[in-house]
Amino acid sequence: WGVPLHDDRGQFEFLMLEVMQETDFSQKDKIREMVVQMDERMKQAVIMSGHSLGIMVTMSGYSAKGAVSEAMVGYTGMKRISRLAKNFDSEFDAFSAMVTDVAAKTFCRARLTASVTAAEPADISALLSALPEGTAVPEEAAYAIDLPKRAGYAIPAQIGFAVQGYRMKSSGMQYDAGWRVAAKLISLSYLWNVVRVQGGAYGAGLSVAGRGGIFCYSYRDPNPKNSLAAFDEIGDFLQAFADGDAPLDKYIISC
Repeated sequence: WGVPLHDDRGQFEFLMLEVMQETDFSQKDKIREMVVQMDERMKQAVIMSGHSLGIMVTMSGYSAKGAVSEAMVGYTGMKRISRLAKNFDSEFDAFSAMVTDVAAKTFCRARLTASVTAAEPADISALLSALPEGTAVPEEAAYAIDLPKRAGYAIPAQIGFAVQGYRMKSSGMQYDAGWRVAAKLISLSYLWNVVRVQGGAYGAGLSVAGRGGIFCYSYRDPNPKNSLAAFDEIGDFLQAFADGDAPLDKYIISC
């Protein structure tokens, strides 16, 4: 490839190219081991932090980015890995061909973003020239999920997780810093008391993302149904607070 091997940086570049261009996706036994481990990790993650999965699934219907994330590592992605682990022998050939094709299309200059952090000037032209030109991805793409807007998934645990979410732009609302203060107020003065203290959940909160996603959740919750009912009362709590004269200073500071 014309990559120098006389120093550590050159050897590192050589290794990067080897991983990108020569990874062997036909090693069935090794890949089976990795798939089985991934399947088990995903199952354990749902039991330990199911709210993260719930948030991903809930918000996946509001943006192409959310749909892709859900398809890769959300409920859809988990079911795909579980199916592959269960039917590995019959599905391996198709899986191996797919990832080989994806790798060949992905590792090219047309799809590359190179970031270099160094104490002195670093020339990575040899590394770049060793990659094929390839084809760029489209500037825009539409992705959608095919999951119900209301769903529940059983897990082997005595606790659960409740999530409810929305995208403000769907109603024409715009994000501003006041939403963060409201989220802090709701989390600390309402959800903490109703869902955590009274409901027995290990945690609860409401979060607002800069792109307009808004969601509330409970964590390790003995009664997710009650938490969903509590989420429905957030508007009444916020209205009552706004009608009063309690200061917002501590919530602003905590943001």
